[in-house]
Amino acid sequence: MDSSSHCDQSLLSAECEEGIDEEENLYQQLLLQAAQEMQSQVTPNSKPIKPEPGFCVKTKTSGGGKVFVNICQSSQIPPPDISEAELVELLQSEDPSGFRVPMSLGEPHAEIDNSSNGCTAYDVVINPECFNKAKGSELVLEFLICVARGLENKY
Repeated sequence: MDSSSHCDQSLLSAECEEGIDEEENLYQQLLLQAAQEMQSQVTPNSKPIKPEPGFCVKTKTSGGGKVFVNICQSSQIPPPDISEAELVELLQSEDPSGFRVPMSLGEPHAEIDNSSNGCTAYDVVINPECFNKAKGSELVLEFLICVARGLENKY
């Protein structure tokens, strides 16, 4: 083997190492860019919360797929400013759309049901005061479930 071929191999080796360094730098830049994009997508007024368990509503899609709506509770969600009597009055009015229940609606996520089949689940977080009202009043519970089922309009 002559010295020129040995020299060629070492040049290739150096070029390969430079290529690896360039790929690694490009990879690092792409990771940094992706992280910055993710941070820019976070709503400035949002904050993560860890809700307490509540109850689950099981329903189905028009195609027959199972959907679970997990009604959870957190004191970080403001309580609704309405009594049961005001709710009845509102529901009997011609325009019941003037009232909003403060809640946090989670993105749909895949889950596995008890039969080991795939399904979709949504998390709805409400204030514990609202949650307790729903436990003590069938009217408030049904109203809350109807509001939570409004997820189908959003998703």
